[in-house]
Amino acid sequence: MYEKVTARTLEHALSWGDQLCKLPSWTKSDANTYHSIKREAKRLRQEDYIKRQAIKTTPYLDPKVPYHLT
Repeated sequence: MYEKVTARTLEHALSWGDQLCKLPSWTKSDANTYHSIKREAKRLRQEDYIKRQAIKTTPYLDPKVPYHLT
């Protein structure tokens, strides 16, 4: 079953990457892939932060609250 990739999942992969980058077999291609994963994790964290801030200011944007009750 397909599961959406989250920032937390990417951070877990990065923790492995931090260990693997110390190996002598680490190549430039590995480094490029590792840095693209780092950028994607940072982007996902930023999107989550912006979404949380938007929900704080306008609570009806939260999908858990389908109708804004006044």
